[in-house]
Amino acid sequence: MKSYMNLDELKEILVNLAQIENWSLQLFRMNSSKDMGITYYTREISLHPDDTLKNIVESIVEHYVQGKNEINNIYEKIEQYDGVNIGRYIYHISIDDPLIKEQYNLFSESIYNPDTEVPIVDKKFSGYIIVGNDKEGSSIKMISLQNPISSYRHRTKFQFLYGESRYEEIKDDVLQIKKYIDVIIFNDSCYMFNLNGEKLFDFERAYKKICQERIDMVKNDGLISDEDIFAKTASSKHNPRKFLSFSQEHYEELLRNINKRIELGIKFDIPIMGEKYNTSTEQYSNNLVKLLCDKAMIEPFEQKPMEVEAAKSWR
Repeated sequence: MKSYMNLDELKEILVNLAQIENWSLQLFRMNSSKDMGITYYTREISLHPDDTLKNIVESIVEHYVQGKNEINNIYEKIEQYDGVNIGRYIYHISIDDPLIKEQYNLFSESIYNPDTEVPIVDKKFSGYIIVGNDKEGSSIKMISLQNPISSYRHRTKFQFLYGESRYEEIKDDVLQIKKYIDVIIFNDSCYMFNLNGEKLFDFERAYKKICQERIDMVKNDGLISDEDIFAKTASSKHNPRKFLSFSQEHYEELLRNINKRIELGIKFDIPIMGEKYNTSTEQYSNNLVKLLCDKAMIEPFEQKPMEVEAAKSWR
């Protein structure tokens, strides 16, 4: 059952942001390491005059609900995230999805416990978050993954700002907030407007973890002839991302139905050795990855196997 908004519903949420009075702005930094995983640090800041942030929110809303940048003009639809990135789609993923649950909890904890006092010495931030809460208790977070702090001090030129009939040299850092955003999190749903959303929750690490779990399962179930070559092939290049669409139902059908296994092996050029798929070459292993991850289809006119980005039912 569909559990996310369409474009018009998301647009309505944006329009209603004008009713929210309480907004906060946080800079955030994320780091990822093999030993520590991903960590987040947030630093809440204030803008003056007091209504500046609310005016910024209104400008962001106007950007997406009016004119040539209106959300229905820029995007075709909202789709459930499946690892396939089509330029004109906004992708939805639940904050409880295993792909991001752990990272989101860390991110959320940092948002609700921001640093508010330590001087900002290190100006290298990953982006910023605009946080709002309405009277009904709904929460919205608008996120940009670009460092908003810029330095106008230049090695080869001097720069000045005009004010009060004179120009003064710009010597301090400048905070820049843009009218467009990369991610919106509304209650328990995350909407990614572009690929930057994958960086926010370190999807690459999650892909590799899911991929390894599936590789171990295939090896343990005795479906393949050469475990090492299959494991090396499945975990290399773009293959880890493909395992997001791994079909457990189809996999179990292959395990219990030898006739189906043979039939699909013939169609998709994966030879059978006894009752196992022959994975002694990179090509055979790649073909099996495509089959297991719903990336393999038969071209209807010439009846040739084809790789597809995403398999979806006709509507």
